[in-house]
Amino acid sequence: MLARHCAALIAVAALACSPATAGISGDAPDIIVCRLAPMSDRPGGNVAYYIAASFDDGVSIYKTLTNTATQLRVDAAGMVRVQNLPDCNGATVQQLRESGRAFDIR
Repeated sequence: MLARHCAALIAVAALACSPATAGISGDAPDIIVCRLAPMSDRPGGNVAYYIAASFDDGVSIYKTLTNTATQLRVDAAGMVRVQNLPDCNGATVQQLRESGRAFDIR
């Protein structure tokens, strides 16, 4: 009996220490990072988009913390749509995860 309880406690502890497999909103990543091309008034760099909304139909909307009107949209199939950021536009969430540009807050 004691051995069975100990085994159950070990299993629960192992599950509690396991990393999360999904973000705040299910399978949608919490953060997506896209590359900014250099422009005359600023150097190139990265911009981080944070999940702002997740809908029942599987669509997620992302926004930056800056005051920009540009939003990033991920459709139910995991396809990313965002204007003027060609490294992210048309990529899948899986591709962005594999390239280290889509993350979950753990």
